Amino acid sequence: MCVIISKRTQAKLDPAIAARAITFNPHGFGILMTDTGEVHKTMNLAEASNWLTSERPYVFHARLRTAGKISMDNVQPIMINEKAQLFHNGTVQTPRTWDKTCSDSRFVAETLRSTPGHAWRNILSMTDSRFLWTYKKDNVIKTMISGFWHKRNGIYYSKDNVLKGELVAVYGTLRSGYGNHGRMHESVLLDSGQTTEKYRMTCQGIPFVLSGEHEQGDHLKVEVYNVPEHRMADIDALEGHPNWYERRKVPITLDCGVQTEAWLYFNDEYDDGAYYRDFADYRQPDRPRSYNEEIPSIFDDDFMYDENEQKWFNLSTGEYFDTDPNQLDLFDGKSTT
Repeated sequence: MCVIISKRTQAKLDPAIAARAITFNPHGFGILMTDTGEVHKTMNLAEASNWLTSERPYVFHARLRTAGKISMDNVQPIMINEKAQLFHNGTVQTPRTWDKTCSDSRFVAETLRSTPGHAWRNILSMTDSRFLWTYKKDNVIKTMISGFWHKRNGIYYSKDNVLKGELVAVYGTLRSGYGNHGRMHESVLLDSGQTTEKYRMTCQGIPFVLSGEHEQGDHLKVEVYNVPEHRMADIDALEGHPNWYERRKVPITLDCGVQTEAWLYFNDEYDDGAYYRDFADYRQPDRPRSYNEEIPSIFDDDFMYDENEQKWFNLSTGEYFDTDPNQLDLFDGKSTT
């Protein structure tokens, strides 16, 4: 699991990519600034989000635990020696004698530590993982990669799930518990949050958000979803975009502190002068928050498909499954088919 982002030039990372990287992989963050070699680590999502706004070149790692405990000790990069640092995305089999509180990435770093540098690439290529290691030579930080990577706009990504989808901030009947939430069933909830700017929202059966930041407005309560590209047309059709509601990208502050941008639907047709911050203040949800139209909420909360490993991953236990969790009996771990 996890993701590594290698930005080698002066550039700005797409805030939607940054938000996906952090919220999909929330178990620790590390960044190495390749222009100076300085390293920073944190468990705080907001701090990591702030790092990713830098235009300086860097290597960033966001961890989703697969092996080893969730702790600062397992945050990457991991030092190989005084000149080299290791970043890892994937899983590596460790010996039975290995301390299971330590990550498999630490095991790899220890292996490299006792191996000549010219052999590292051959050793790392023996796995299906993606690796990046840096080394300092003549006061210049060099980066090397192993495995299959994805490149977009000159930036390298160890996984492409952070590149897919559109972030949409929903404030009305598409929110969990309301009648149209079933249309979000293929989408992934990043977090609840609020609009960074203040907008006016009036409600006449359904909510209408008026264009433009306004002194009478408020930071509107939203849920931010990563929506697959092929689902956007369905949501646009529901909202009547662009002739009824019109969607525009706006800054959003997630409850976890991550700053990003997401599509928000505006409609200037109605303004009765009565404004709301939260649609729930006007109309309570029809169902509990955990309601899901298609799949029991336990699958949304506990399982994620890892496209690089071609397996399902249990977020609670840190285990991989070859079988679709929809076909598993969660009480005994056996297939029901």
